[in-house]
Amino acid sequence: MRASITVALLFLPFACYAQNVVQVTPSTSYYWSFSSSSSVEGAASTAMTMLGVSTTASQVPGKGALWLFTGSGSPYNSYASAYRPLIPAAPLSSIAVLDYTMLVSSSSFFQTSEDKAYAPYINLLLDTNGGGKANAQLCYEPRFNGSWTVNSWSSWDTTQGYWWYSKVGQSATKTITASMTAYPELRTATVVGIEISVGGGTTFAPWNNKVGAVESLEFGLSGKATYTFDFAG
Repeated sequence: MRASITVALLFLPFACYAQNVVQVTPSTSYYWSFSSSSSVEGAASTAMTMLGVSTTASQVPGKGALWLFTGSGSPYNSYASAYRPLIPAAPLSSIAVLDYTMLVSSSSFFQTSEDKAYAPYINLLLDTNGGGKANAQLCYEPRFNGSWTVNSWSSWDTTQGYWWYSKVGQSATKTITASMTAYPELRTATVVGIEISVGGGTTFAPWNNKVGAVESLEFGLSGKATYTFDFAG
């Protein structure tokens, strides 16, 4: 998975929303930003956007979603991601809810694969030294936390699952609580952003022409309201 850190300076606290369900659409992103290693959609259906939200999901009938395409660029660095800043930053220890519903596609538009590494994953971008910027991350990958069926939606509760710490590597997966116990700097770390990604890195390359989707992401802090970002349109 990608180890690079990206920081966006978008200032909007979660607490500003009056409703708990936020409908994210192509024209109303609610401060989600999108990036990719390729600007070419390739053979993807023109009914879907390459970067951002599609409410016409020809890959899986009846489901609009956040579709992430790695494109046809470099096979070893191809990626697609959606990022949202968390402003103000919140203590890692305060995360109470973080779950999402995802899908791995084997559409004929893309290389068919059931490799577990191709599933959309979650990065928590962390400030571990008080500098106000991300300098590390915790990564949640479904392949370390269970199984699923290609072209079927599945939901994942990441707060009870296993993450790997970017300063240690993928071989040591732990829950968030166990990670804070094992790595002292995480006990005072703050979360500055959330990223949903597909692709990146060299471990399971090539990554070009891969596609994943996320229908929704739910996020909440201890003692605060929980918000659902609904990408389904």
